[in-house]
Amino acid sequence: MKSGYTPIFANIAIESYIFATKIELGRIYFTKFRDILTKPERMALLSLKQNKEIVIKRADKNSSTVILDKKNYVEQALAQLNDGIHNEQIAISHSTEIYNLIETIESYIFATKIELGRIHLTKCKDNLTKSERMTLQSLKQNKEIVIKKADKNLSTVIFDKKNYVEQALAQFNDEIHYEQIAISHSTGIYHLKK
Repeated sequence: MKSGYTPIFANIAIESYIFATKIELGRIYFTKFRDILTKPERMALLSLKQNKEIVIKRADKNSSTVILDKKNYVEQALAQLNDGIHNEQIAISHSTEIYNLIETIESYIFATKIELGRIHLTKCKDNLTKSERMTLQSLKQNKEIVIKKADKNLSTVIFDKKNYVEQALAQFNDEIHYEQIAISHSTGIYHLKK
């Protein structure tokens, strides 16, 4: 039984353009990759990469490469970050609120099984055993410790809560690096109602 559907005719100009582009792309000849550095140059480059006293960066304006003294580079970067004209240290970090907002939205999407176009969100497979999960839950419920991700890698660190709060307050009360701002810039963040 016929459905009665008649397809829309294609735009001839677009179809011919796509066809001509495919032909042009088919004519492009790609040469094999060939190393332009000699073996001593490659060894010198590797030794430069392993040197911890220098920083190798791409130049700001062009495609050349510059080699900088690491100590001087770090001093310049800190001077730019600590100058009060262009950068301002905020008094309160709202990243946990934003993280909680994203978590709420994600859990809502998972709970209602909303499909977002081609993106289908699936929960990650849990690689913990039941006893490990129970231990983790008991650690999370302990109010005397703080569980955080480590700064540099994927490991987890457990802190004594009292010492953690004291060190955090000492860092925030340091007037050299932090200054309390008069206006909160997070007023535009909308909170989801549960």
